[in-house]
Order: sequence, then structure tokens, then C-alpha cells
Amino acid sequence: MWERLKSFWGSRAPGDLDEAGEADERSAGEAGGAGEAAVAEAPARAPAREAAPSPATSELRAIDEALAAGDLGLALGRVRDLLVAMPTAPDVMDRAARVLETAGEGELAHQFRVARGGRDGAGYLTLARSFLVMDDAELAAALARAALGRSGPDDAAALGVVADALARQGEHDEVLGLLERLEGRFSDAALLDRYAVSALLAGDRARYDRVAAAVAADPDAAWVARAAARAGAFGPDEDRPLRHTLFVQYGAALLDADEIVRGAPLGPARLMRVLDRARVACELVPSVGDRIAYVSPRGEVFARWMAGAVDGTAVPMSARIPGARVLVVVVDDDDMATLVGHRAFHEGPLVILQVVKDPRRAELPAPDLIGLLGEDVVLPLEGVEAERAAERVPPSLLAAELARAASGAEYDSGAAEVGPWLEERLTMLSLVEAIGPDERLAWLADLPSWLRK
Repeated sequence: MWERLKSFWGSRAPGDLDEAGEADERSAGEAGGAGEAAVAEAPARAPAREAAPSPATSELRAIDEALAAGDLGLALGRVRDLLVAMPTAPDVMDRAARVLETAGEGELAHQFRVARGGRDGAGYLTLARSFLVMDDAELAAALARAALGRSGPDDAAALGVVADALARQGEHDEVLGLLERLEGRFSDAALLDRYAVSALLAGDRARYDRVAAAVAADPDAAWVARAAARAGAFGPDEDRPLRHTLFVQYGAALLDADEIVRGAPLGPARLMRVLDRARVACELVPSVGDRIAYVSPRGEVFARWMAGAVDGTAVPMSARIPGARVLVVVVDDDDMATLVGHRAFHEGPLVILQVVKDPRRAELPAPDLIGLLGEDVVLPLEGVEAERAAERVPPSLLAAELARAASGAEYDSGAAEVGPWLEERLTMLSLVEAIGPDERLAWLADLPSWLRK
């Protein structure tokens, strides 16, 4: 579902608001997020002359024209921008439903109609959750604030979605400002956890300390207390802040922490650097073993490549001995989703190496070892899953070709840099713990804002 919705909503073209009216529309949207009363006030501020239509009217007309011209991407972009600015405006909700229906997204169009006709905030909350799944955190926050305006400031469900949407944008200070008034009276454990984690990621130890006792009293929040311990044991890493952030939150080791790679191809040399560093991590934890498992042909490429680096054996996940600890290599989030659905995933603790992790994609398990963070990257796996059998490249052959290409390139593996970092934090890394499938943390996709740029 995530891929379908993300692909659909992400395909929209940017809908730039008319320059003259942008400020007015944004201002109206901020007021609209506070509730229906603010929306009702908007017409009073509009010019009286009908000959000069409001910016909103011109935008609605532009959406209609884009639909008439068959430019669905432009219509999607324009309606999305209006929704962020004016999430409760009836005409905007109507246009959103019409555009989505034209796009073949009848279920999402129906959600807009339900929200448009509802008297409470439930419909807006459903929409906000849908767009959070599609990684449009800005729109999700606007819709969740609209829900909060209708249901009241203490609606825990709406507060939770607003907080999660803000955290997805890395705006942890805003999360703290939103939830601070609940200190000492958190009735919802998820809100307490959200507040505590955002305090840790914002580096606000004072706020965390004020809720530390409540966190300690909740047995389901033990993971938050462990994150606080990691933050307390190691101060901020100014040289590798990406790595430090993921270590604090998940106990994970980010092997290549130079940057978040966006929309770029990853060559054999960069990938070999990841596997070299993974080898160093495995050598520090002998209990990981030398059996490297995989769940797909794409994963098999890297499992075989990794097995060659550690002098191990690559095996399909179905060959795993129940209860035995094994290192499983997944390529990306799609591969991770396949792993979660595999029977053997539930047969005991695993150490998971994910070669590329999209920091935006939430809810999947957090890996123990992350090669690098990447958004829309291109991997050299052409032909492995070709539809026609005659065109497929065997994973073992591609693994050998990539290893050969990497060995001929000049690069610094950086193993000497990451080794001491791993060794110093070894007892607090998730890869040394026996983590069962039910204990593994979910990825929250809430990196600090300075890492999202």
C-alpha cells in the first residue's frame, strides 16, 4: 500500500500558488487550521468587488482548467498546496475529491467527502493518517490540526497525528511546544513516548528529565529509557551526527554516515565500502555467525557479496534453523517488508543489515546495521528480477561482477574510522542483543530537521 500511495501522490507536479496571492492564502490556511470559525472569517477579509476574484477562487479555476486539459499532475499539485493552506475550506475539499476521483483514487476521494460533510474531526483525522502514510507530513499536519480544531485541544488521537507529522518533518521543538502542557498528566502512553523521544532528539535533556519518571513507570516504554541511556552515555557527535542520532534512537549503527543520498546511482565502490564496514561490525560480534541469509534475488546479490567478505555462506531465509541467530541482508525497504512477511522472520532473534534505508519510510523494523540512508537511489541490480527468464542475471554472477568492479576501484573503505566507533558503543548496539521480532523497534522516520535538508 505504501508504495502505491507514495508513488501516486509523489507523482504530482508542484502547484505554485500565484505570487500575488500566496501570502494571503497561507495566512488563511493558518487560521483555518485552528477550526471552522477561522474559515468562516475568511470571506469578510476578501475584497467586495466581484470583478477581482480572491486568490483562492483563481486557484480553484486553475485546478478546473488543469483537469479539463487532462493535466492531472498539475491539478494534484495545486489542490495539494491549497489543502495545506486551507484544509477546512469546503470548495477546496470538493476540488480535492474531484481531482482524486479523476485520478482513480476513489477511496481517498470518499475520505475527503466524509471529512467535508462531518461534524467532528474524525474524517480529517482519517485523511491526516492517510497522507502520513504517503509521507506528505506537511499536509498530514494541516489536516490533523483541522481535526484538532473540531474535536478539541485534548483529543489524544489528533494530538498524536499532529505530533507524528511534525516529527516526520524533524520539527521536534514544535512537538515539544505542542505537548508540553501535558507534562505530569499524560493520559496517553504514545504521546508520552513521542514527547520523550522528541526531547532526546532535540537535545533537550531538561524536558526529558521532567518526564523520565513517567517513562520509567511504563514497561512498554523501556525502549525510550534505553535511548535516554545512550544519549546520556555519549554526547553529540559533531563529526557524524547522522550516525549519532540513529544510535541514540534505535541502537543502530549507520555504516556510511557522510550524507543522505538522494536520487543518485550507487556504484560498486560505494557499496563495497558499506560491506567492508559491515564486515568489521560482524568481526566484533562473533555470535553473529557466518551464515548470511536473504529473502529475495536482489538480497541474494548482497548476501553472496557479504559472504565472500566474511568467508561465510549465503543461504535463503527458508534454510534458517529455527532459533539460531543469523545475519540477514536486505537491500532496501521493499526487501525489509518481504522479510517481515517471511515465516522464518518469526523463528527467533536476527541481526539485520539493510544496505539502503529510506529515512522517510516508517513502521518497518529498524535494522541493526544500516549501510547508508538514501531516498530514491538507483542500485546496480539490473536484470536480477527481469520478467523474462532468458534476460535474468543470476544473483551469484552479479555479486561476483560487482565485487570485481569494486576491487578495481580506488576508494577508502573507512573501516578504520568506523571500527573504534562501533567498539566503543558495542554494549549499547542492537546487533549484540538477542532481539526477537516482537521486540524490534519500528522505524519512526523522525530525523531532526537539520538532517532532512
